[in-house]
Amino acid sequence: MRRQAGLVALLRELRARPHGAAQAEARLRDFIEDSLDQGGDPRRQAQQRAYRHANLDLAALIIRQANPAQKQHFIERAQRWIDDFEQLGQP
Repeated sequence: MRRQAGLVALLRELRARPHGAAQAEARLRDFIEDSLDQGGDPRRQAQQRAYRHANLDLAALIIRQANPAQKQHFIERAQRWIDDFEQLGQP
C-alpha cells in the first residue's frame, strides 16, 4: 500500500506542478526503479534490474513483430492504462 500511495502522490505532484514530458518520465522511471530495488542484497538488486531490462527487450521484440491489428490492440490497452493513471493523479 505504501508504494501505491507513493505513486499516487507522485502523480498528483506531477499534475499540480507540470513538468516537461522528459522530466516527468524520468521521475516515474526513478520511482519505479527505487520501489523495485528497495532493500536487500546489491547482487540481487542487480539481478532484478537485469531481469527487468531483459523483459523490456522481449516486449520490444514482440511489439516489433506484431501485425497492425495487434499493435492497435496494444495501443488501445495502453491508453486505458494512461487514462487510469491520469485519473489517479486527480486531486
